[in-house]
Amino acid sequence: QQYALMTPGKLPKIGKYVLNRAKEGLKDKKKGLCTVTTSMTIFNELINTCHGDLALFAAPVCEMLTILLSSSSKDHKALATETFIRFAEHGGIHFELEKYVQYFIDMSSYIHKAEPGEEKSMRAYGLRGLHSYICMTEDLDNLIARFVDKNHDRTQVKLLPIFLENMQYKDGEA
Repeated sequence: QQYALMTPGKLPKIGKYVLNRAKEGLKDKKKGLCTVTTSMTIFNELINTCHGDLALFAAPVCEMLTILLSSSSKDHKALATETFIRFAEHGGIHFELEKYVQYFIDMSSYIHKAEPGEEKSMRAYGLRGLHSYICMTEDLDNLIARFVDKNHDRTQVKLLPIFLENMQYKDGEA
């Protein structure tokens, strides 16, 4: 942290290194989740500490977010959501974060009958990601127009039913 803060010129190199380590972790079946978790923790700390220089390492963070959110692993999606929230809160809004909205919509409407606890958890992460996006952009109208009125190569998504469906869970249950 201190090194990155004192030498912001090294942030692009640090970001690429952390990204490469995380990608290697995705390939490793034994220690993969641990490596990915550590990499995302490093990204989170860099975002917290060096948010003034976020542009210098935003590309590796965004690439890793895309990889993890498109993964089938609940743990990967959870890690990506936590990093997305931190990234958006510290000025990442300038980096086309709307490309992640569809992932969060999909997570918010996640159905897994075999494991209801996993379903609630995944839905909660999706809603947290959407909440963070809406709070940062302060543009709910645009989000609704984009994901309700247009098809976007998927069946038409209705945000209101997703929110209403998730209201069935009590606070702290998800």
